[in-house]
Amino acid sequence: MFTERYAIQMRMQQIMQEREMLQEEYQQLFQRLRELDEREYVRKQQANPFPSYEHALPIKEAVKETVEKIEKKPETEETPIDQLISLHQNVEEVAVSKDEKPKRSSRFLGIDEDLASQVAQVLKKAGGKIQQKDFKRILEEKGLLNTSNFDHFIKRIMKLNPSIQKPVRGQFEYIES
Repeated sequence: MFTERYAIQMRMQQIMQEREMLQEEYQQLFQRLRELDEREYVRKQQANPFPSYEHALPIKEAVKETVEKIEKKPETEETPIDQLISLHQNVEEVAVSKDEKPKRSSRFLGIDEDLASQVAQVLKKAGGKIQQKDFKRILEEKGLLNTSNFDHFIKRIMKLNPSIQKPVRGQFEYIES
């Protein structure tokens, strides 16, 4: 009796047979491709067994150039000791220039009393409570905000100047003490 189950099984067998035939054909074609590649390689080797050095200079000219380079050797060539001495002097100059730069306190990220007082002046001018986004925008416009992390920045400022307060989330005000 012919059922749907039997039809599915027959179709699966047909697919497997087709797949096997395709796999065999693929292997034959691949093998033929390898044979053609091998023939082409052998033919190229027989035509020109040695690589071409047409771009290279003839031996006499190459030797002549090398001799000329050796003869033109500079008379005032630095000895390895002279090179070491000049290198050491360069290192000392770099070390001195690094020491001349002012060191920033990693603890306060360059935030000092002067910056805190400038931020306080901005809050005083605002007169009352100011929204955080507006406060941040004003500080950026005046060039006082020196970090991308506003919360960290303002916490450091508030430690230095207790008059700057954060009464509620997202608002700041200046309270004279």
